[in-house]
Amino acid sequence: MVALVVASVIGLLGPAGATTSVVVEPGMTLSQIAAEQLPDVPLSRAIVDIQQANRLSTTSIAAGQELVIPSR
Repeated sequence: MVALVVASVIGLLGPAGATTSVVVEPGMTLSQIAAEQLPDVPLSRAIVDIQQANRLSTTSIAAGQELVIPSR
């Protein structure tokens, strides 16, 4: 299977601890990233959490974009 995301520890987000980032690959959706990166969080909540962490006003993302994935 081709790796879909590149993840790395990029710093701290409040007291929750280290966050991760992913680089959006062509064809990926925010829903897909949320489901893969935050599997223990309800999908709608995971999407909102990622939007808030990245100051996104929509669910539109672009290939090459780096997204912060908040820790849980």
